[in-house]
Amino acid sequence: MADGFHGKTVLIPGGGRGIGYAAGVMMAKEGAKVALADVVGDRAQEAAIRLKDETGAETLGIACDITDMNQVKRMVSDTETALGPINITVNTAAIVADKTFMESTPEDWKEMLDICLYGSMNVIHAVLPGMVDRANGRIVCLASDAA
Repeated sequence: MADGFHGKTVLIPGGGRGIGYAAGVMMAKEGAKVALADVVGDRAQEAAIRLKDETGAETLGIACDITDMNQVKRMVSDTETALGPINITVNTAAIVADKTFMESTPEDWKEMLDICLYGSMNVIHAVLPGMVDRANGRIVCLASDAA
């Protein structure tokens, strides 16, 4: 990465904390403009301010529930309006059922799949057409109980 992420626009759903925020710090230090999205809007805003203070990067905090395709489309549109076309998306939004299997319910598993699987698919569906049109883009999907 001779040029690092200089001038690239990075969107990180789940970027309000954890692995997503850490990825944002790393990319911002390499010159990226970073949009941090989180289902908790205040957390996204606070993380974006903290990231800008730590790195000097151009940042954006966005509230987004990635299980809602309309919110995902707005997140992508707001990011591209503020920071430019999205070059890289790092999907880190996730939840973990903090229960044993015996304690969990089918609803717990549905919520986890809706966010961890279908939410990431929503984000990919929203960013991929622009990346294909520009013949440029990268999508990274991470999953971890620490995300």
